[in-house]
Amino acid sequence: LFRSQYEERAMGVFTECYRKNQERAEELLTRVSSAWGTTTCLQLALNAEAMKFMSHGGVQMFLTKVWWGRLSEDNAMIPVLLCMAFFPLIYTGLVTFRRDREIEKEVAVETAAMKRLLSVNSNGSLTPLPPRERNSKIGRA
Repeated sequence: LFRSQYEERAMGVFTECYRKNQERAEELLTRVSSAWGTTTCLQLALNAEAMKFMSHGGVQMFLTKVWWGRLSEDNAMIPVLLCMAFFPLIYTGLVTFRRDREIEKEVAVETAAMKRLLSVNSNGSLTPLPPRERNSKIGRA
């Protein structure tokens, strides 16, 4: 009873987050929280066997990106398998890769997230923010 209620609530929260900002919603799936025993939402859902949550379109899109890596999700399976069997075919353009712009955007998001947790010294090196300041910046993120 409680399990299904929490799963429904988690889906509702994630749906709202995903609707407003897909990239940040994907970050929430992999953000480690000490409140949950240093685990992520995705790990919790897997451990709880929350299949409705795992079948959410946003979660599936994230897992597809992770699975395909730099390969474009638009590739058909046969060309991918051919390139796996005959590696030099990769250089023929049989399969396509995600655009560098998309990858750069992901890196920029990750860098911005790290900068929220770090401060820059006068000499240009990065140091962790004090816990109180770090927590206030995370809350605003």
